[in-house]
Amino acid sequence: MWNQGRLVAWGRTTDGTITKVTTRTTYGGSSSRRPGESLENYRKRNTASTSYDLHVRYTPEGAEPVEFKTTSTFGHELKEGDSVKVIYLPGSPKRAEIYSAKQLWWPMVVGGIVTLVSLVGGLLLRRLVKRIAAT
Repeated sequence: MWNQGRLVAWGRTTDGTITKVTTRTTYGGSSSRRPGESLENYRKRNTASTSYDLHVRYTPEGAEPVEFKTTSTFGHELKEGDSVKVIYLPGSPKRAEIYSAKQLWWPMVVGGIVTLVSLVGGLLLRRLVKRIAAT
């Protein structure tokens, strides 16, 4: 979330190209069935999760071309050869991201909401504990 915030505040935008899309499959849980675990729960726990790594090439202003890898967030729609907007930090061209709502803004919004809910929940819990301790 902090990297995205820095990119939004101080980043520059340019055009880039998807050079490669790689697929990663991971499995939740362990490979063995727990004692007493139903077959249905075992299968739910071990379902495959697929994510996509996007390799993006762009040329920062006044510099050599740079390639970076990012994980596609909130679905996969891009393919090799697609043009994308890139935002990068001028002093650190490897710190770059695809400049789109799905890749940059939604993760920041979700992270901000989770942080806010956690802070408010923590404060409310603290007040509740103090109130219980006072009685």
